[in-house]
Amino acid sequence: MNVKVERWSPGKRPPSGGILLIRHGPRTSPDIPPLSAMLTPDGIRDCISCGLGMASIPPMAIFSSPVQRCIDTGERINEGAEWSFEITESEMLGHPGPFVIGKINEEVNKLVAHAQQKDDWSFLRRHVAGEDIPGMRNRLVGAENLVNELYPNEHGYVLCISHDSIIAAIMAAFGLDPEPWPLPLEGCSLELR
Repeated sequence: MNVKVERWSPGKRPPSGGILLIRHGPRTSPDIPPLSAMLTPDGIRDCISCGLGMASIPPMAIFSSPVQRCIDTGERINEGAEWSFEITESEMLGHPGPFVIGKINEEVNKLVAHAQQKDDWSFLRRHVAGEDIPGMRNRLVGAENLVNELYPNEHGYVLCISHDSIIAAIMAAFGLDPEPWPLPLEGCSLELR
C-alpha cells in the first residue's frame, strides 16, 4: 500500500481527499489517562476553535474512537464549524484500535496492568518503533487495516478522531517520523497514491 502521510495541526487546511486522522482535544488526567478522562474546559474551547478553522472545508463524515473524549472532540468540532455530522464510532480508532488483536486480549491486558503499576508505557513506544509486541498487530498491518476500513470511496476526506499512540504508530508505519507524538488536535493526513 502506497500512502502519502503528512503532519497536520489546527490552522492548516484539511486535505482534499483521504483521511485526516487527529488526536482528541486536551483532556484531564496524566499522560496515560483512564478511558473516563474527559475534555477540559480549555479543551472544549480548543475543539470548537479547531472546527471554526475547518468550517469552509467539511469532511464527508466524522469517525471517532468510542472513547467519550474522542466523541466529544468530534461534537465540539462540529459545533465550531457549524456542521451537523453524526459522529460514527469506530473501534478501528480506539478501544481497542487497529493494533490490539481482538476486543479483549489477555497479553495486552497484562502489558497495560504492568504499565499502570510501574508507570512504564514503553511497550507502546517499542510498538511505534516497529517492534513486534505479543497480542498486538505489526504497526504496518494495523495501519493498512485502518486505511482499508476508513478510506472514503468518493472524492473528499473523512475526519477521524483517535489517540496519540495509534496516530504515532500509523505515521511510523507509512514512513513519517512520529516524534514528537501528536499533541491534542494534531495528527496526520493519509492519502493513497
